[in-house]
Amino acid sequence: MKVVPIIVATLSFVFAPPASAHRMAFHPSLAHRSLRGRAAGQRLIIQHDRRILRRTAWLDRVGPTARHRLYWATWRDRLYSAAELRWTTRNLRVTLAAIRAASAPAVNHLAGWLCIHSREGSWTDEGAPYYGGLQMSYGWMGVVTDAARLSPSQQIALADSVASKHGYRYDWMQHQWPNTFPPCAGYFG
Repeated sequence: MKVVPIIVATLSFVFAPPASAHRMAFHPSLAHRSLRGRAAGQRLIIQHDRRILRRTAWLDRVGPTARHRLYWATWRDRLYSAAELRWTTRNLRVTLAAIRAASAPAVNHLAGWLCIHSREGSWTDEGAPYYGGLQMSYGWMGVVTDAARLSPSQQIALADSVASKHGYRYDWMQHQWPNTFPPCAGYFG
């Protein structure tokens, strides 16, 4: 009679879900968050899984017999965390790519900005009074001090955000780039 409770307790211990399994239910809930919030949640999960893997690294030195008999629950958590770490890292890469794609200017406007740049200076042009690949003045629109210190994608994103606030109006764009905007106006439709 004493054997039955021991067998039941052993089976419930072996087949119980890992301690971190409850977190799997939270992954789909990241879908309703903003992309940046989702990336932050994924980074927290990755930190947690790395912590578990560091704390259970000693299991690699324990023989397989002892590992399966004595430390099965801990070993199972380690395997689960390793798989979850791979899965979450892959999803974090996808989320970060979506963030980069969402912050990039529209393709048709990108062609317009590259058209303007082809008639302006180098992306790192520091010759006063205009700087960077789109030849912005120092303190242009109160948003940039020295455009030459920004990357080309940052310069384009900055110019696109300011131009979109002005509705890409022909007169405003021509005032900003009087010689180079008219031939490129078709890209801004």
